[in-house]
Amino acid sequence: MLTQSQVKHFQEQGYVIVPGLNPALLEPLRRASAAKVEEWSKIPLDQASDRYWVQFRPGIDDQAFLDYMASDKLLGTMQDLIGPNLVWNALFCLLGAYRRGNWARVWHRDGMNRYNSPEEEVAILMQRQLHAQWNCALYEGDNCLQVIPGSHRRPITAQEVLILRQDPNADLPNQVVVELQVGEAVYYNHLLIHRGVYKEGLRRETLHGHIMAVEQPWETIHVARGAEYMLEAGYLESVSPHLRPMFENTIAYMHKINQGQIPAPKPGDGMGSREYVEFVTAPR
Repeated sequence: MLTQSQVKHFQEQGYVIVPGLNPALLEPLRRASAAKVEEWSKIPLDQASDRYWVQFRPGIDDQAFLDYMASDKLLGTMQDLIGPNLVWNALFCLLGAYRRGNWARVWHRDGMNRYNSPEEEVAILMQRQLHAQWNCALYEGDNCLQVIPGSHRRPITAQEVLILRQDPNADLPNQVVVELQVGEAVYYNHLLIHRGVYKEGLRRETLHGHIMAVEQPWETIHVARGAEYMLEAGYLESVSPHLRPMFENTIAYMHKINQGQIPAPKPGDGMGSREYVEFVTAPR
């Protein structure tokens, strides 16, 4: 269980670092992750648009991923942060400088919608407070994530826009480098202004996922991406009882999407990292 101070830090600063892994799961997860990365590495580069992540399928891939998802370290933390009724989105492995050498993703907010004023920007941000992403390090040296604390609750500043116009990878005022030890996890609001910075030779295999509360309004593009296997007969019965309530919520949400009960996102919404930085730096 998280302390009130930890929950407050997540709410106000947009992130919190806590123990994220039962120690007994570390080696099974390392083996399972390495096997998936090896499988992914055989895909020719021209057949994969982005090579910094590998998707895991709880209940389909190695049992270690399912055990991790069902652990109190993950589910308990999420319930402390955003409430008891959860909807699962995705589980990935984020890699380090994989086939790339040194590189960085530009500063961005994940999946941000377009807006016409700072007031509209803040309204979008405040509507998206009941969800969280996380990174859990399987190896030492995971210091790739950088965040701007508190930026998930305020408009981007004129100073930040000016810096990004000159260089979307430049350092920003008040940036924090998130340093994770093995088994530590950072839970964060993905509308924080953030980036990933990767150094050649870094071995980074970091569990990364996203969960939201049932009460959180959300667009269809962000729910259970690539998880159609969850709709197959018998899937729910195959997973841990600890996971069933969350996966039942997820499947119900997917059915609503398929039945057209949840509006599709408007064109231009859910911006990627490059789209976001181009949007905020465009002349107005």
